[in-house]
Amino acid sequence: MSEFPGGYHGKILDVDLSSGRVESIAIDSEDILLYLGGRGLATRIFYDRINPVCDPLAPDNLIVIATSPLLGTNAPTAGRGHMVFKSPLTGGLGSSNCGGTWAPAFKATGYDILVIRGKAARPVFLEITPEKTEIFSAAHLWGLDVYRTTQALTSSHPPGPRSHVLCIGPAGENQVRFATVMNDCNRAYGRNGSGALWGSKNLKAIRVAGQLKIQVKDKGQYRSGAEQAYYLLKQAPATKRLLKELGTLGLIKLINLIGMLPHRNFQDNIHKDENIEKISGETLSKRLLERAGGCYLCPIACQRHTRVGGRKGEGPEYETTAMLGPDCDIYDIEAIALASYACNELGVDTISFGGTLACAMELYEKGIITSVETEGI
Repeated sequence: MSEFPGGYHGKILDVDLSSGRVESIAIDSEDILLYLGGRGLATRIFYDRINPVCDPLAPDNLIVIATSPLLGTNAPTAGRGHMVFKSPLTGGLGSSNCGGTWAPAFKATGYDILVIRGKAARPVFLEITPEKTEIFSAAHLWGLDVYRTTQALTSSHPPGPRSHVLCIGPAGENQVRFATVMNDCNRAYGRNGSGALWGSKNLKAIRVAGQLKIQVKDKGQYRSGAEQAYYLLKQAPATKRLLKELGTLGLIKLINLIGMLPHRNFQDNIHKDENIEKISGETLSKRLLERAGGCYLCPIACQRHTRVGGRKGEGPEYETTAMLGPDCDIYDIEAIALASYACNELGVDTISFGGTLACAMELYEKGIITSVETEGI
């Protein structure tokens, strides 16, 4: 093992839900040098430990969440975590990336990587702090949506560093194959069915709280790189203006312009200009926007906190709007936002859900499925 690099605490937290065993394991520094962090490091850790022929919803499937060397610094756009698992949706390698604040809070507990294996006998949640990791009953949380679960766990946390919650909703509990894992209520580890895997393990949530810092090995080089990154973000048109002013929905006119905005289950890419205006970033800003926000220390601040009537939520983001909107031949920004809110509350991937709806609509129109299969809908 070579000298351990900066940017990491050097520890893996390994939790077995079946036995209740919790173990801290040193990371091989060669793995960090070869795979850096995030997706690469998570995939390496997963590959070394997984039984490749396991059923994705069986106890021997693994959840691996890895951070990166810049996570925990003030480097821009670095506050993300990466989850790797065998996908309940595809049976292949599941890979999911998420912003928000949970990953930086997890790293502040003194760990760089989290490995979860086994299956709890009953619903549980994990609590991770620098002092200890504990497994608690989640019987009182099972059945709650993402918002209520997050509120229940953050409000009941003991005094000290602010807690952050990663959790599933009813979709994950019921092992919907495109269920998500959510943090900050609206930030999703989406695609590939990570939420279904959590539900199969009876894992409802992970609450973390810590204040540990990481070391920067070469502060001069780090400062130079960070300053260059900030400069480039301020110069690029998308990050300088478009995303900052309109959020990711500011991309929808551009995507339509280059002929890549789907329509009617990708049957074509033809949209009326007036319909595109109805779902544009400008329209969202005028009709739904309450305030902008950002993930951990991100200067772009592309989050959009919105309201429709008496309901509040985030977004909808570009991909959510594209799949729940034009791909389903819908151009009503309020209806799309409400559908997005519901997906986040239930812990459902908005992209997969929209694509599934659009496919079902086309199948129905072509007589391949009927009201018998849709139970009258």
